[in-house]
Amino acid sequence: MPETTNKIKALVSTKLTQGYRKNDFCYVPENELVRRAFVCEKHMEDPDEETCGCNRAFEGIRGYSTTTAKVAFVDMTREQYIDEYVKTNPFAAFYEKDEDYRKEIEEDAKWFLKAADSFEIGTVFEFRAGKFDVRDVEKGKL
Repeated sequence: MPETTNKIKALVSTKLTQGYRKNDFCYVPENELVRRAFVCEKHMEDPDEETCGCNRAFEGIRGYSTTTAKVAFVDMTREQYIDEYVKTNPFAAFYEKDEDYRKEIEEDAKWFLKAADSFEIGTVFEFRAGKFDVRDVEKGKL
């Protein structure tokens, strides 16, 4: 019997369009799953504040951050994606027994899946102050 693969659309890190903004950065390996980054209180309002960039970044699931991500097929099920998203959350260990917190992280994972599913493979995004913007790969612009 042939082996079947489960592929879903998800957001992964990319260097495509890096440099469009003077404060772009990518410290995540290409094609690593990304999630919403924790935003410190100091940077809630200004995504261009220079000290850390948390309000203009995605976080790779293995750590580090990037200002750009793209839609790609990944070889996993929705359930595997959500589990990975939850288990690699930097705060997961602190809230291991808190079901409400786990549900909140799961909802965030589902939100990211829905966003990825809404766009074509290869679409490049930036995430600034809680909002997605699509970048033009051809021109390197928004």
